[in-house]
Amino acid sequence: MKLKKFKKIISGTVSAMMIAASIPAVASAADQQDRGNIGGYDYEMWNQNGQGQVSMNPGAGSFTCSWSNIENFLARMGKNFDSQKQNYKAFGNIVLTYDVEYTPRGNSYM
Repeated sequence: MKLKKFKKIISGTVSAMMIAASIPAVASAADQQDRGNIGGYDYEMWNQNGQGQVSMNPGAGSFTCSWSNIENFLARMGKNFDSQKQNYKAFGNIVLTYDVEYTPRGNSYM
């Protein structure tokens, strides 16, 4: 894949992630939700209806998580630029690197 096309794909992915991160989450009283910041990175864990077993162990720029017997579960970490009210272009180049060990059983997205 050409570098220019790869940069466009990464840029589009980052833009989509930033837009998704800016959408307010609505949690019901029965939902389990945890948000915070560690090492300058924002994280969120959400478990619909608080059922089953879930865990998220955030670190500075990385996290591990596990889940079983849940309805819906979300775990994410990154930079949240909502409070700065700037267009994503104002931040310049954003580079992402990641490594994942992903072994889903059943319906799952990564």
